[in-house]
Amino acid sequence: MQRFQVIKIFIFFIVMATMIESIEPQLFYPNQSRSPYAIDNIRWDCHFEVDACHFRNQHNLAQFNRYYNPRQPLFGRRGLLLLNLRSPRVQRYPGARLITHYYPAAQSKACIFLSYYTTGDGPQSFFVIQQDKENKCIFADHDVQNKPNQWNEIEIQLDLSDGDPRFFLETHFQQGKFGFFAIDKFSFGYGQCKNPSPNYC
Repeated sequence: MQRFQVIKIFIFFIVMATMIESIEPQLFYPNQSRSPYAIDNIRWDCHFEVDACHFRNQHNLAQFNRYYNPRQPLFGRRGLLLLNLRSPRVQRYPGARLITHYYPAAQSKACIFLSYYTTGDGPQSFFVIQQDKENKCIFADHDVQNKPNQWNEIEIQLDLSDGDPRFFLETHFQQGKFGFFAIDKFSFGYGQCKNPSPNYC
């Protein structure tokens, strides 16, 4: 009889272990999104209100500076990275480049959400370059002078099959001309872009 009780208890624990194993992924990932869209799976989200989010300037080009003022927003935003083409120091260069940190290629597809603003007749073009095994242009705007004084919200579809990427945000401008170029948002999420922007590279 005692042996029978031991066998029943043993079977009970085997069944419980099987049930726990089957539900463990749901318990371990309670907030995991099942959406295929990156907007529902954002992993890095920066509006430059706390810091520069590991963005850095290319040392031998013009420099972006972080602007943050909740009482006096600039272009309607409290925090941004700003390239001021009126600066004599900036005018020594034909362009600027922001460099991000590396993002893990945890999935094969991802999306970047980016906001940029241009004003004046100085800015000429804007490029986003993905660097992993090689440098790949993934977005280009050759027409920034024809859409000044507005925020441009774009989504860039990414292929992460070549490993962990980082990104270069390049602004080209005309020396002797003035204006501003600003970056307000840079978000990264896994999955598909809902509204991917044309490449134009």
